[in-house]
Amino acid sequence: MNSFHTANDIAAAPGAQMTSLAFAVLLASLVFLPAPAGAQDVVDEVLSTISNMTVEQKTYGESNGLVLLSWTNGTRYTVLELFIDGRKEAELDGEMSEYRAEGVAVGERVFGLRGQSGDLVSELVTVAFTVMPSTPLSEPVAGVSCSYFPSGGGTIEVTWSLGADNWSSGMLVIGDGESIEIAEGADSITVEGVGSEVPEFAIYFLNVEGYYSDRIVPVCALRSALFRRGDCNSDGTVSISDAIFELNHLYLGRQRWYCDDACDANDDGRTNLSDVITIIGYVFLGEIEPIGMKQVCGPDEIDDFLGGICECPF
Repeated sequence: MNSFHTANDIAAAPGAQMTSLAFAVLLASLVFLPAPAGAQDVVDEVLSTISNMTVEQKTYGESNGLVLLSWTNGTRYTVLELFIDGRKEAELDGEMSEYRAEGVAVGERVFGLRGQSGDLVSELVTVAFTVMPSTPLSEPVAGVSCSYFPSGGGTIEVTWSLGADNWSSGMLVIGDGESIEIAEGADSITVEGVGSEVPEFAIYFLNVEGYYSDRIVPVCALRSALFRRGDCNSDGTVSISDAIFELNHLYLGRQRWYCDDACDANDDGRTNLSDVITIIGYVFLGEIEPIGMKQVCGPDEIDDFLGGICECPF
């Protein structure tokens, strides 16, 4: 005879009750199992934000201000998004760490920047900055003077006195390229190796609020190289040590002198043994005095400058 059981009959059986209980426990344990390694990281992953964002104004005008932005990337981004007053201004390469914003209108502005990589976006970093129609740093220095020395590959020396407006740093920019920093409180800057002619250059000063001065373009006066003829080792005097120093280089290949004209004791346009003899004669015999030899430094009296780094150490 066939027997039929309902679902209630089965659930009522002791064995079935135990099976149902075990299945319920298994489901509960699956629900509360920890997520696989790495899964939580994916959920919580956020791109590091940009830091050290600064805003500086380089040039001025009612609608053509040049604003310089710089920052430190928090990680490697694919794209950087620049915002001005909440409006997306540009998309930049994710590796960039500075940007020149041109044509920024005068007024209070909010500059924002955030990084993006795939679907992930970093937090927006903002800096408020007032774009000015003219520089508030109108007189950073006074009495600017410039000298150009053709010797030693060309040297420019700019001096000044402090002006009415305080500044925290400065820079000398040669052409559109090299930039040399000027320390706070400095009253001069010297740049060597600028070439055989006075290069195109300008000086800027910057205050702590982020505003540059207008460009300062000094007019440089040509200066002749100063040296003491016969002072081959540049110690400030003419002595037997100069003759020995010159001989050591000429015949033993030792240290070379800095100023060719100082070692050209007889001023014949060459450096050789005859210059050593001239120095020895001057030191021990008081004769054959080096041509143009004076107790103080001076320029070459004959227009045949040989080159080198010539200066008076004493």
